[in-house]
Order: sequence, then structure tokens, then C-alpha cells
Amino acid sequence: REAYLAADIATRQDLTAVSLIIPDGDRKLIFPFAHLPAGALDASPNAPAYCDWIGSGHLSATEGTASDFDEVKRHVLQLCRDFKIVKAIFDPWQGEFLRQEVEALGIETEIWPASAPALWTTTLDDFEADLKNERIKHPNHPVLNWCAANVAIYEKGVTRIPVKPSKSQKHQKIDVMIATLMAYAASCEATPAPPVKLTFAILD
Repeated sequence: REAYLAADIATRQDLTAVSLIIPDGDRKLIFPFAHLPAGALDASPNAPAYCDWIGSGHLSATEGTASDFDEVKRHVLQLCRDFKIVKAIFDPWQGEFLRQEVEALGIETEIWPASAPALWTTTLDDFEADLKNERIKHPNHPVLNWCAANVAIYEKGVTRIPVKPSKSQKHQKIDVMIATLMAYAASCEATPAPPVKLTFAILD
């Protein structure tokens, strides 16, 4: 099944997010994944929620106190084997090492532009419109829901200016939503695919 992939990769004690967008007719299906180093639980104000999500299987805890790049790479490459990835997008800060691995599989890749407020504005506008028109379906994933609720968008006066998603407080995380928006932007470049009946399994 064709899919679009995006990854927002953390460097230290932060969430690493991978998101798939699967076109389904005029709808887009979101499948998010989140990784967190176990050491981030020690001093994080988000620890209670993180522990709940690890227990429910919605958050993958990796060993150590920093992001486990090998585990993230294994997960992304497995997704590339399980799905026909049309395009993969990676964050501009830590994504280059993984972009090269995915590109070696013959998949089109891209680094999300570091300074692209106009692109963020278009992506956010289109995503909001599709969401309101029920063209976006998601599995009510609690980590995605939390990250989406943490996104802060600022406008100036009555005139819309280029914006980018940010967070209003340091401890709040938006990584899973960022990866989802990047994958969504990639999927908007394609012609809608015919709807199919899908059966999904939880990936390790």
C-alpha cells in the first residue's frame, strides 16, 4: 500500500516521531509512532503520561538517556519494507543520516526546509480544512492528540502572516504533530488513491 513517511528525530531527551500518511480515496489516514529514551523519564514533568503511554503501547521506550538512532533507523526501514513509500521527509536538524539510508532503497526523500514559514502556513491551512471536512482519519493516538493540543499558532492582527507551529511551554512536546504535518505535506503532492480495505497490525 502506498504511503508517505516523515520523521522528526530528537537528539537527546526528547520525543522522536515517525508518521505515516496513507491515501485512501479522498481521505488521508494517519498512523503515528513515537520513541523516547528511558532516561528521559527521570526528571521530566511529563513522566506520568509517558509511563501510561509506554504501558499502553503508544510510546516506545528505548534504552539509555539519549535518542537511540539505531532503533529509529530499524523502525523506519521496517516501515519502508512494509509499505510502498512514495516519499519520505526528514527534519533538517538530525534527519540527514536517515534520509541517506532511505534514499539508498530507491525512495524519493527530502529534508524539510529549515526556514519555510510559507510552506508551514499552506500545510497548516490545508490540514485544518481537510480535518474539518472529515478527510483526515486518525486512530485517536494519545501521544499525537497531546502533541496536537500543544501546538501554538500565532497570527498578527486580521492579516494572516506566514507561521510555523511552535509550543507555548518548554516541557510541552509537538514532535508527533510535526512529523504528521510533514508527511501530510508530502501526500498533498500526489493524486488521490482509490479507497481500499486495510488490515493493520501493531508494529514493534
